[in-house]
Amino acid sequence: MRLDWRASVQFDRCRVAAWTCAEHLRVWYELCRAGGLVFLRRTHQRGGHLVVTYSEAWVERRGVEMWAGVLSGRVR
Repeated sequence: MRLDWRASVQFDRCRVAAWTCAEHLRVWYELCRAGGLVFLRRTHQRGGHLVVTYSEAWVERRGVEMWAGVLSGRVR
């Protein structure tokens, strides 16, 4: 399943609840919480620069399902 990644997020602040290792990967993900919703933040390198994009925001259950999908490789 492919997510629609956006350049901006609808929240000014968020709390990062979980993340994947960024040390040896070119792409890493974070599970973020804000305003009672959950969304994913993706960071990757492009041309020597870091590019940060965001998923849509979901209710807790759906957001955690999407996070599990990212960890298992079923969601990108």
